[in-house]
Amino acid sequence: MGLLRSEDMTHKVLSIGPAMDAKKYVEAIGLGRVRKWEDTPYPSTDLVEVQFEDMNEGEMKRQYKKFVDRLSEVDRMLKAFRDMMAKYPADPQNPNGPGMDSLIVAGQIGSYLEARKQNRIQIVQSKDNSEEFSEFSLQTIENYLSSVKSSVDKLQDENVKVMQAENEILQELKLLEFAEKAVPKNTSDDLKEGLLIVSAIGAVADTQKMTLLRRKVWKASGGKALLKSTGPGQDGDFAVSDPKNPAQRLQKTAFCVYVTGDSLRERLKRLIAADATLYEWPGDKEKVKLRKKELEDRKADQQQAVESCSQVLHAELGVLTGSMTVLNESGSPITMKMNSLIEDFRLFFTTREGSVWNPQSVRAI
Repeated sequence: MGLLRSEDMTHKVLSIGPAMDAKKYVEAIGLGRVRKWEDTPYPSTDLVEVQFEDMNEGEMKRQYKKFVDRLSEVDRMLKAFRDMMAKYPADPQNPNGPGMDSLIVAGQIGSYLEARKQNRIQIVQSKDNSEEFSEFSLQTIENYLSSVKSSVDKLQDENVKVMQAENEILQELKLLEFAEKAVPKNTSDDLKEGLLIVSAIGAVADTQKMTLLRRKVWKASGGKALLKSTGPGQDGDFAVSDPKNPAQRLQKTAFCVYVTGDSLRERLKRLIAADATLYEWPGDKEKVKLRKKELEDRKADQQQAVESCSQVLHAELGVLTGSMTVLNESGSPITMKMNSLIEDFRLFFTTREGSVWNPQSVRAI
């Protein structure tokens, strides 16, 4: 049986048939129920310490591999949920606060065992919607998690879209604030003063890319174009939320490139578009004023859409940070401190089901 054993071990061979009952027998061994089969999942006093040997090591036969793969997929989903929760604040009104993963309650093993004993649970989806399961099983919980993941993925995609639309409005507003100080009062001012009229390309880019952009513009134009922006912390610098990770802020810089000649202008626009978002540069202050008014009206509507989408997504993920309700035989809830739902599911899949199906995969059953 190998080295470093704290107790004397005896080699035994267990023949199981039919194969469909293999899970029942392996689970019974793990729970210590070897002399008497019981309906309760609690272990008896006849504890058994077992080490399984791989009887298929040479041939690599894994009759139950599909069940192990299902457990791995569910474990991957649970980890994805936790990673997703870390990206969204626990309090939507405090975007810089701790993530939703801080709401997960763990360590209440007794509540998990009680749920396994009663084998009847209720999950509250919302104030007026709940779902009841009469069987705490792999298939039941797997289907539930798949349904939740499908719903959350759709909500997350929608949340990314509305946040990107909001960022587009915020970025253009910041560019207009920058342009307001750079453009003339009206389009004829430059002609009156006898200045050379040049065209301008307006854009917003990540602040960390500005040094690279300056080099690219200078090299592509041969020194004939001028990139103008503001320094760190000034009017052109601002931050927006990352649509894919709302807990993070992206530092942006508004800038414009002055250039003469249509061909050079088009070449620089294609160059800048690879690292920045292009916007129409206003010709005078009157155009700035009109465009700002239009964007301010859209900004309020878009912020409301972002808030609504965030609340729905927060509520959907909040079901997993909440706890399930364990029902007794009469259907009444059992009052006790519970784990978060995502933690109970982790215990069920990775701890219990994994310890049952993995040994079967290395057995000649």
